[in-house]
Amino acid sequence: MTDAERIAPYQSILELFPDHVKAIGMSSIEIANLDIHLGELFGAILRIDKRAGAAIYLIPQSAIASLDMLKSLIDAIYPDDTSQRKHLISLYKRALQVKNKRDRLVHDAWGTNTDGEPVRRDIKADKPMVRVGIEELNEDIYNIRSLTTDVITAINWFEQFLPPLPRRVVGESMPNDTEQLKPIKVDN
Repeated sequence: MTDAERIAPYQSILELFPDHVKAIGMSSIEIANLDIHLGELFGAILRIDKRAGAAIYLIPQSAIASLDMLKSLIDAIYPDDTSQRKHLISLYKRALQVKNKRDRLVHDAWGTNTDGEPVRRDIKADKPMVRVGIEELNEDIYNIRSLTTDVITAINWFEQFLPPLPRRVVGESMPNDTEQLKPIKVDN
C-alpha cells in the first residue's frame, strides 16, 4: 500500500498548508539551536567550557527554568547597571519572548477558520482563533536566527576578552602554597 492509498484515522487539516508545517518545524529546530547557544553563553559567563555550560543550562526540563538560571547568573555576575549587564538582559528578554511564542506554537491547536485560512487557538482557554499567516511564522524564524547570532557574538566576546579559566588536569597537584591552606585556629 502506498502512502497515497493509505488512509489514516485522523489527519490534521494543517497538512493542506505545507509552508506552515515547514515553518512550524523550522521554528522548533531553530529554538533547539538557540538553546544550545544559550547554554554555551551560560558557560562563557562562568568562564567554563562551552559544552559544560550547555550541559548545566539544559539540565532543567523546562525552557523557562533554564532561562531563570541564566537570569540569576547575570544578576550574580553583573549586579551593577553596566553595558554588559544591559546587553545580557536584552538577550535574556528576547529569549524569553521566543520561548513564550514557542509554547503557543507547539501547544495551541492548529486548524482552519471558515474562510479556510490557517489559525491557532489556545486549547486551555476559551479564546477566539487567531489567523496565522506564513509571513508571521517566517518573521518568527528570522527573529530566532537573529537572536542566535547575537548570542554567538556575545559568546565570542567573552572568549576574546575574558578567556576561560585555566583547566586542571585530573590528578594535577595544587600549587605549592601550603601556607594558605593551613587550618585557622579558633579560640573557644
